[in-house]
Amino acid sequence: MKKISVKNYKTEKGQEIVQGENKFVVKPVIGLDSAKQCAIHFVEVEPKNFAFGYHYHEMNEEAFYIISGSGIVRTRDGDIKVNTGDVITFPTGPEGSHCIRNASDTEKLVYIDFDTINIPDLVHLPDIKKVMYTGAYSKGMFDDNNNISISRNPFGDSFFLTPAECVCPITYIHAGILWRSLRLCLFR
Repeated sequence: MKKISVKNYKTEKGQEIVQGENKFVVKPVIGLDSAKQCAIHFVEVEPKNFAFGYHYHEMNEEAFYIISGSGIVRTRDGDIKVNTGDVITFPTGPEGSHCIRNASDTEKLVYIDFDTINIPDLVHLPDIKKVMYTGAYSKGMFDDNNNISISRNPFGDSFFLTPAECVCPITYIHAGILWRSLRLCLFR
């Protein structure tokens, strides 16, 4: 049974995601345990780092509210600067492709990520030619050559599909269910 939930981002524990020199923290506060069709998490991005990779969803929309700091959002149509108090929305499909990075040398970027939850969903990662999927009973990833292998989920959650050459850790972050791996964000 779902219940009303109140959480404060300053007191919620987050998961630090580190990939090489890049790092950010995700604090899921509203997930499938609290709501059926939406998810909210706070994201903290260290200076000159990015959160998640350049991607778009086929079924789920996203909106970011910038709590503090400044960022640059890479989109299909070019970079967009965002600052404290700004809201930016990302529709489904290629026109909603995005990746946010911290534009500051010293200040942390903090934003709220509001997401719809529609399952199944496909998440396209155009820079690396991968597609992630989430279904009611399965999740995984494949590349555009359909080179798929079965791997053990490192979080003990049965099996999932992943490209044979993928060595990046797979983590539950996005909306408490959507997998975000290969957080490569290539800014031109």
